[in-house]
Amino acid sequence: VVLVGGNPGIPHFYCDFGEKLQEALFAHGLGATTIYCLGYVNFPTTAEGASAREESGAASLDEEAAAISTALASLQEQHRGAGVILLGHSIGSWLVMQHLKEASDELLAEIRHVVLAMP
Repeated sequence: VVLVGGNPGIPHFYCDFGEKLQEALFAHGLGATTIYCLGYVNFPTTAEGASAREESGAASLDEEAAAISTALASLQEQHRGAGVILLGHSIGSWLVMQHLKEASDELLAEIRHVVLAMP
């Protein structure tokens, strides 16, 4: 499962949700499921990343979409054959949609489900 959250775009914001989702999937007989939570370029989680982001300026929404799409494609490649479930929340849903619009047929075939939760 790959979660692309909404604002604030910081992966740690979704840790509790990810743990509960993992427990629920296990309880329903789906075995040990890996949950990935992607962060945004504009929201670095290290001091070095923050300094680099300040120097280069804020990423545009298109740049965020490209970065998320690259990360999603990489995870899909890593889990080829097993498939992935994409879960987008809020603006993360829009970012997932941008990935789906640009993804190759080969990558699209690796997606088992897409869940878009938007307010």
